[in-house]
Amino acid sequence: WGKAVSLLFPLTLALETIRRCMLEGCGIKEVLPFLFLEIMLGAAMLAAVCVIIRAAERHVRRVGNLTLF
Repeated sequence: WGKAVSLLFPLTLALETIRRCMLEGCGIKEVLPFLFLEIMLGAAMLAAVCVIIRAAERHVRRVGNLTLF
């Protein structure tokens, strides 16, 4: 289950991309799917963080407590 969870992190994909380039000699065409997936996951995580931060700020303004979860 740890391997499945690690696939959600862009750093894992970045390491896989570098590994393929360095060890297997793959070019940009072969690693392009990994790069695209990295960018999409990074953008999704950034959007999620922005939503969570806004929710936390609304909570702090309303309650005056920094504990959201």
